[in-house]
Amino acid sequence: MKGIVQKFVLMRIFLRSFLLQAVWNFERMQNIGFLYSIKPILNRLYTDKEERRQAYARHMEFFNTHPYMASSIFGITVKEEELAKEGVSSFNFIYCLKSQLGGPLAAIGDSFFWATWKPLCALICSAIYLLCGEKPQGLWIPLIFLVTYNFPHLYIRWHGLFGGYLWKDRFIEMIKHVYSRGLIENLARLGCVLLGILTISLMFQSWEKPGNRLLFIGIFVLSAWLNHRGISSSKIFYGFCSLAVLISLLGWL
Repeated sequence: MKGIVQKFVLMRIFLRSFLLQAVWNFERMQNIGFLYSIKPILNRLYTDKEERRQAYARHMEFFNTHPYMASSIFGITVKEEELAKEGVSSFNFIYCLKSQLGGPLAAIGDSFFWATWKPLCALICSAIYLLCGEKPQGLWIPLIFLVTYNFPHLYIRWHGLFGGYLWKDRFIEMIKHVYSRGLIENLARLGCVLLGILTISLMFQSWEKPGNRLLFIGIFVLSAWLNHRGISSSKIFYGFCSLAVLISLLGWL
């Protein structure tokens, strides 16, 4: 495929990639969504009905990865499928490629998008809300969250597909290089700093009350001691949240 036809087919695959998780099954996970996404290229490569049926069957094998990172595998698979049709590559190589790339890309996507980027975007929007208060500008905060969060998401989807198609496994090396530079760790540190600033700013809104001062100092000291004893930060956080809910239900606050 050349020129406009090539870009048109890749664009269709990009749009279909948003439906990767529309159909799940416990046996082969995202295989139906994967086949649906790359179906336009298979239809163009295989005009014979039997060859097309065999191509469909090959891509109904197990597949599972992070939905935002899957477009990179789409691009590589599309290129390898073209090479296999020309006799340059093999269909077994495509299967191994899909199965070996799914896990590492899922780990990168989970740690970046779910564990780092989404909480950081929520903290940024919380800070904006504190600055805006209940003013009309605060109505824009959900939109700011959606735009901020989805910018790298759409960027990865788009460039992952075309990068995987043009550069194949070299594009995966680029992703690994970005990940190894400590981007996720730096964003996580930024989130911790922002969370601390928000917590202190909320406490200072009623800092003149002695009880609030003692409560803040007590929570800080207790959290530091629990963390020193080896209890994870997430357990400490959810523990204090549960305690606050329990106390509020009992009418103590």
